[in-house]
Amino acid sequence: MGNPRLGEWYSRSIYPWVSGMLSRFSCLFPFSVGDCFIYGSIAGLLGYLSYAIIRRRRIGRTISHVVEYLAWVYVWFYIAWGLNYFREDFFTRTQTTYVPFSSEHFQSFLDAYTDSLNASWVPIETIDREVVKEAVQEGYRELPTRFGLTTPGTYLHPKTMLFSRLMSGVGVMGYMGPFFTEFNLNGQLLPVQYPATYAHEMLMRLVYPTRPRLIYTVI
Repeated sequence: MGNPRLGEWYSRSIYPWVSGMLSRFSCLFPFSVGDCFIYGSIAGLLGYLSYAIIRRRRIGRTISHVVEYLAWVYVWFYIAWGLNYFREDFFTRTQTTYVPFSSEHFQSFLDAYTDSLNASWVPIETIDREVVKEAVQEGYRELPTRFGLTTPGTYLHPKTMLFSRLMSGVGVMGYMGPFFTEFNLNGQLLPVQYPATYAHEMLMRLVYPTRPRLIYTVI
């Protein structure tokens, strides 16, 4: 899709319905349906290829079946979430004035941000996850409508990744599952990591992604 207006129309008109249906379905299960689908697909394809080799099936036909399955997964990804990448850019959608990059201003911002972050440090040993959920959802409800948000449903809840230890090894704390619009969190998150990760992954469910572009704003 090369037309941002069509991408914006999809994000505001179609995606809320699609994501609502998929997320309501996935929320019926306590585990990550998306993870099961992804890992199940990988295992299924490997099993099918192994079976075809053992039974000496025609390689061309086998590959065509695999390609056809992957094509349908590709289509599902874009219908369920991926078309949001083709919407209007950040500056157009949020009515934000673009500021040219300045290394001096950026360094000043980083210094001030780092000092403020260090000054706000407090030890955190435990956290109330229900409080985090309520605070994050309420915060997103109060954001201006021009940002193009979907309304966060109270039924939404994070799922624990199926292989948190593996994800920890590659530094993944959370991700939004595009196939069932569910957000997954690493089961090994520290209390201090949980709120920001929760807010970010829900953001990917509520705020549609934009086409990659460097965003620089002087605060």
